[in-house]
Order: sequence, then structure tokens, then C-alpha cells
Amino acid sequence: MEEAEYLFAFENALLSRNGTRQSGIFNWKVGPGESWWICGANGSGKTTLLEMLTGRHRISEGVMKIPAFSSPEAFYSSVTLVRRDFSLNQVFNRSAVFYQQRYFSQGLEETPAVIDFLVQETGIAEDIIRSAASESGFEHILEKRIVSLSTGEGRRVLLLMLLLSGRKIICFDDPYSGLDSEGCAMVSDAFRSLLEKNVTIMASGAGTQPPAVFDHVLYLKDQTVLFAGRAEDFIALNNIEEETREVPGLVTRVNENPGCNFSTAAAMNNITIRYNNKVVQKDFSWHIKRGDKWLLTGPNGSGKSTLMSLIYGDNPMTYAYELVVFDRVRGSGETIWEIKKPMGYFSSELQQFFPLSMTLYEAVLTGFSDHLTVRKDLTDDHLLQARELIEAAGLSDYSGYVLSRLSFSQRRLALVCRAFVKHPPVVILDEPCQGLD
Repeated sequence: MEEAEYLFAFENALLSRNGTRQSGIFNWKVGPGESWWICGANGSGKTTLLEMLTGRHRISEGVMKIPAFSSPEAFYSSVTLVRRDFSLNQVFNRSAVFYQQRYFSQGLEETPAVIDFLVQETGIAEDIIRSAASESGFEHILEKRIVSLSTGEGRRVLLLMLLLSGRKIICFDDPYSGLDSEGCAMVSDAFRSLLEKNVTIMASGAGTQPPAVFDHVLYLKDQTVLFAGRAEDFIALNNIEEETREVPGLVTRVNENPGCNFSTAAAMNNITIRYNNKVVQKDFSWHIKRGDKWLLTGPNGSGKSTLMSLIYGDNPMTYAYELVVFDRVRGSGETIWEIKKPMGYFSSELQQFFPLSMTLYEAVLTGFSDHLTVRKDLTDDHLLQARELIEAAGLSDYSGYVLSRLSFSQRRLALVCRAFVKHPPVVILDEPCQGLD
């Protein structure tokens, strides 16, 4: 590739952060309109590398060449990084103040419709936005409230913003995570639309099989670039295996809790779930017995998270339905804390709103509390349970780190440990594996 044909190149580069080495020596050259799949296990350096392209981290050795730009500042300003939880975080946090808000109709009406949000955020005229949404097949979500969007719908909004942004280089951190097959196809189609505008795309993912839309692969292992080149050449190697780590496992560290007697964990009869005027579940019944293990699956927006929120008590519509939890009809005098005490819970929204100033160890210990605080009366047994789960998740080395210093996947594993730590008889995990290798 001639110098005038590439956007940037790194030659014998070494990436450091806060004085700590973050990569091996690497070489990488990227041209306009190329699409790069950056793959490797959690912790291999994918996100750090994408952040480097925005100027958050700089190379400490080697050379960075940017022939298409007048200065490093001009290069960094041409790059957009869309973080891995872009389904909600970049939109939802501006429009919500507590993580259950999308289930509350009053709070819902106080948040803007998607079209109003887009006009405000982009400064682009409404008719242009509606035209772009129609071309992309996204027009059906424009009238929805921003806080009520599902994972897939939230990504559609941000992809539409990116289509309108005019940026030359767009980086996506794990864009396919949490999407159904239709959602993955939608993301790939949006990438093709960007490529048609000669936008350069880089996207990360743990899987070593690049989606068809990507023509190049950058493969990382232990912060080292092992391959950088055309996707067809990478696939032809046929000897890259998914990385696995052998750890004792969380399940072996969670014992049966005999302190809560019940036969029915939860049951609901003939319930109908609506989002505004759209019915997503009609006359739905579900009986969950003690000891059952259920996988709740379905397309994005089909009501999975809503069903879980009804059981856990985060949804105010809980009391509008015929619902039984722990053998008791909901609304028969129990408090919300009595409902939640025998449950462990994780959701992406909980992670999104969890205080990042806590250490990983403290975050796990909050699982013993009714609130996001560490109880003062925890015993040595409580502390041991937390330490064992942290070890089982392979996180012991990070126990004293504040969450803000950890990667997305490390924070997610920590909060899954939090859901298990009190050995609850019922555990509800809403998309716990999203973003994990």
C-alpha cells in the first residue's frame, strides 16, 4: 500500500499506559474504506488498542504515520469509538436516573422520543433524519421513548447517528454482543452502508471467525499482535483456536440454601406485556419450580428482560398481574425487600448504574445487602464466600482494584459473582455472558 493510500500506520510500535506496558511490538497499516475485525480473548488488549486510536493512549516507542491528516490532533478528531455497551450506555444514561426507570410509565413519558433525541444530539434537520432512518429500515423506532429501547433498538439509534456523523474512522467495541441473528444482520448491513461512504471500520470481538462484512483481521493474544492482514489469509491459516482458561468455576462454589422453604419459585398466569400500544407477549403463563434451570431466549424486544423484572420486583406492573413468588401471591403483604432477599440478580442495566468507585471485592460483598452498600455486620464466612467466588471467576488479582480501572468483562464477571455470593435459592441473570469470551 503506497503512503498516500493509507490512513495510518504503526511501525515497531509499543503501547504503554500509566507507565505499564500494554502491548508487544506491533506493525499495523490501515487504508480508507477497509473493515477490520480485531479479535482475541478478554484481556488481550482489543479495547486498549481501539482507545489508542482516539488518543486516549499513545505509543511509547515506534512510529505513527498519518499521511492523510495534517496532525495527530486532526487524526484523533476523525475517529469515533463506540463502546461495547453501546446498546444503552451512550443514550440511556442521559435520559434515566435509576436503572429500573424504563419499567415506570411516568418516568418513561418524561424521556424524549427517539426522533427528538436525534435532532437534539446531531443538530440535523428532522426530515433528513427521517429519510436516513427510512433508508436504513429504522423508521419504526423513531417515535419510541429513548429509555424504553431494547438492546437491538438502542444500537439502531446509535448506528443511525453514526451514519449521519460524517466521521472517517469508526471503532466498535464488541458490536455484535447481545444481539439475535436479526440484530447481527442489521449491524452488518449498517456497516456496509458506512463502507459505501468510504468510512473505515474497526470492530472488536472475542470470536476468531470474522463476520463476512470484514475484509481484514487483527488477531491479539496476551497483548501481542499475532496476525494483521486480509481476512481470507487469516481464515486460511485454520489453526487459531478459541482461548479458554481453566478455573474451578462459579457453580462449584455455590451451595444449596436450605433457609428458604418453597416449592414454586415463580409463576405467572395469562399475563399480557405491552410496550406502549405494542403487545409483545399475550396470555403468557410460566411456572418455575424450585431447582429448575430455565434459559429464556427470543428476539431482541420480545420481553425477556421484562419477564425477569416482574419476578424480581423491579417492574411496577408486578402488582397488576396474577403472579406468585416463593409460594405467595404477589401483593399479599410482603415487602419488596422480602421478595428480593432470597434472590441473586444481575442485569446489564445494573452494571451500567453500578458505582465504579467501589473495589471489585466491595462490589461482590454488596450482594449480601438490600442496597448497593457493604453491610457492617458481615462475618468471616461471608468474606470467605466472596473471596472464593472471586477466585473461581479468575479475578483474585484484581480484587482490590476499583471498578473504573477494570475492563467491561471483568466488571461483568464481578457482578455475576455478586449475584451468587449469598448462595440464594433463586438466581436471575439477564444476559450475563454478553461481552465475555
